[in-house]
Amino acid sequence: MADRSDDQRLMQLGLLVAHVAHELATPLAYARASVSYVAHRVDASGPLHEALRDALLGLGAIEALAADLRVFTQRDRDDDPPGDAAEAVVLAARMARSVVVRKAKLVSVPASCPPVALSTPRLAQVVLNLLTNAAQAIREGAPGQEIRCACAPEESGGAVIVVRDTGPGIPDQARARLFEPFFTTRGGDHAGLGLHICHTLVRAAGGTISAENLPGGGCEIRVFVPGAAGGSDDRGASSPSSGGTRGGTPSDPRSRAGS
Repeated sequence: MADRSDDQRLMQLGLLVAHVAHELATPLAYARASVSYVAHRVDASGPLHEALRDALLGLGAIEALAADLRVFTQRDRDDDPPGDAAEAVVLAARMARSVVVRKAKLVSVPASCPPVALSTPRLAQVVLNLLTNAAQAIREGAPGQEIRCACAPEESGGAVIVVRDTGPGIPDQARARLFEPFFTTRGGDHAGLGLHICHTLVRAAGGTISAENLPGGGCEIRVFVPGAAGGSDDRGASSPSSGGTRGGTPSDPRSRAGS
């Protein structure tokens, strides 16, 4: 009965977000064109140009998010252009920094990877959701908190992205439902869709996503996205409850701190 109720909610949400995505397209296009116009007419070495560049990155992220609202009504991703995992990590870290800085130190460790079967904006949205989720789990004012994000090439092609935090970890009763739609342990105004969107985007690209608590505390979420040329192979798809990734492991970010 609960599954049927969730399906109905997803169907209703799909109709709503399709309308919202359509309505957002035109004002976003106007905003991007205007900011781009100004950015090309100011000193490229000045702080205003950097601020405008960040504004364009933010508008691009909103456009990608608007496009990804169709995740609830359209599962086919065959037309997705190849993505750059390192660029996605850099973009996501830049966009998440203002949210994370109130809770923890943010360290990103991008490494060169082969093209992957999920576009850079969509992969950046996945990483941004994971970083934001990690920050929300950390209590404000807790000392010595850190969120690290790293990517590395996977042995047989594609890339592995790992987001690791020093927060409280995942409650045992929540682990089996972590990637389900509308599931949240925070209540309030949290919709419980962020991790579900990550799971859906990664699965649609033939990849896997999993989460586990770390022995010393905190949580690690691991994302595998296959190479753009080879697509998915015999890894199999993860389930919402267990996730499950295979392949290479990014070198320990603690030895290669970046920004």
